[in-house]
Amino acid sequence: MPKQKLRQPRQPKRRRQQIWQQQKQRKQHEERVKTLKKGDEIVTAGGIVGEVLHIASQGKDGAATLADRITIKSGESKLIVERGRIAAVGGSAPAA
Repeated sequence: MPKQKLRQPRQPKRRRQQIWQQQKQRKQHEERVKTLKKGDEIVTAGGIVGEVLHIASQGKDGAATLADRITIKSGESKLIVERGRIAAVGGSAPAA
């Protein structure tokens, strides 16, 4: 008698929808991060809220990469963060 292959049980429909929604949100986030421009408000992975002042492309062809350096202004300080460390784009204005 030949061996039968064991099938992986299918995930419940709700779980498949949740995974699909997470993938969709991730793609939307990546698109927003790639299309950053001067004046956009961002939140870093560390929770720093700031406004984009300058974008220095690290790629040879000028395309947006996660290694690009973004100069932001937060309060009276200027910081340089990598594009890949941006957690959110836009949102409410920072408290003054």
